[in-house]
Amino acid sequence: MQDLRGNPVSTGSNAAIDAAERALWRLMTFYGTPLDDLDAAIAADPGWVLPPLMKAGFLLGLSEARFSREGSAVLEAAEPLLASANPRERAHHHALRTLQAGDWHGACREWEALLLAHPRDGLALQWAHLHDFYRGDALNLRQRIVRVLPEWDEADPLHPHVLAMLAFGLEESNLYVEAEEAGRRALAADPKAPWAVHAVAHVMEMQGRHQEGTQWMERWRPEWSAGNGFSVHLGWHQALFALERLDVDTVLALVDEHMAAAKTSVALEWVDTASLLWRLHLLQVDVGTRWHELLAVWNPSPDAAGHYAFNDLHALLVLIGAGEWTRADEWLQATTARAEAADPSIWVTRWRPKIDRIACPWFITRFVDPFARIYYVEPAQVLACALEIEVVLRGLVPGQRRDPVEVRADDAVFRRRRRQLLEPGELPVDGLSDLLR
Repeated sequence: MQDLRGNPVSTGSNAAIDAAERALWRLMTFYGTPLDDLDAAIAADPGWVLPPLMKAGFLLGLSEARFSREGSAVLEAAEPLLASANPRERAHHHALRTLQAGDWHGACREWEALLLAHPRDGLALQWAHLHDFYRGDALNLRQRIVRVLPEWDEADPLHPHVLAMLAFGLEESNLYVEAEEAGRRALAADPKAPWAVHAVAHVMEMQGRHQEGTQWMERWRPEWSAGNGFSVHLGWHQALFALERLDVDTVLALVDEHMAAAKTSVALEWVDTASLLWRLHLLQVDVGTRWHELLAVWNPSPDAAGHYAFNDLHALLVLIGAGEWTRADEWLQATTARAEAADPSIWVTRWRPKIDRIACPWFITRFVDPFARIYYVEPAQVLACALEIEVVLRGLVPGQRRDPVEVRADDAVFRRRRRQLLEPGELPVDGLSDLLR
């Protein structure tokens, strides 16, 4: 059988397919969690592997160690069902295994392979887009959607939400006019597209349209403020527009309305509260007991440190904001120990480095992996050394596969660009963005 988009499924139950479709809609729109729908799909066909995989992926995607443990257990329990799974479902299972192991880059590559074979696989698209967002991969936030969107029927009820993904990808690529147009198109097709509201809010923030941004958030508030898991983050954006006007009273009111500790339950929400309270702290605004209230619900423990650096940083802010200096120091030590215990990335380049070969290792150890191992070898031995120590040559993002042709091409491009830097008269100003990519 096939799902609504023609993707192969290994179930003969229409009830299970319908329940899984409702769960996918929730994943893409944030209206409720998909867990009840997935339980219904499992009840309709206990032998179908995809609903348990969707449940595991949802939990693993919440970016917390506690949910990762739950997701891992679900993934383990689904193993016996793989015997009757089709290749697409087994590929999803493998991608989730990669994600479970902490290789988010690798999981995104596997979802991309799925999308090449099944461009209307909404599950692969949603998970890849979410982890592109987590990883700050602006290129794939845009290009991954651009590649598959022509294959999606505009009559598909999920089409507006794919458009919303495109809008956000365009905004993160600084294509603000195109992003706003895509976001407005998505909302015209389906007002319940909070990711599109989010994308256009980003555009208005980046363009300094703060009053218009406030009006935008108010216009769509009835759609996003109730029953939507993204309401905390959208409330955070509304508060940012007020903060730009230094309207502190409104900011605090929005914190209490959308981000109060008692109304939040996951780190994806707590980071918003923490970042806004920290902004108010920098403005020397008295936030009362809000830091302590947030700490009471988050209560980060050292055994959870190191799962996701973005969460770790905001947990540190909460501990500092609440005046828990000893715990803050313990948290910092725990996150550092986790990073030191992880396998470092390995990089191979030519010996006797000049400017470019010094700058790249500095960039890597400063911004990518402070514990990276960098090997300098004779130019003719770069590829052989990489193969010998069983690593994949990487670009500036660890884990990105590069073949020998790409390596030589990149070296040539870098040398060309370096010459341009040394001869600025030959480089037009509008070429600087390309030069610095």
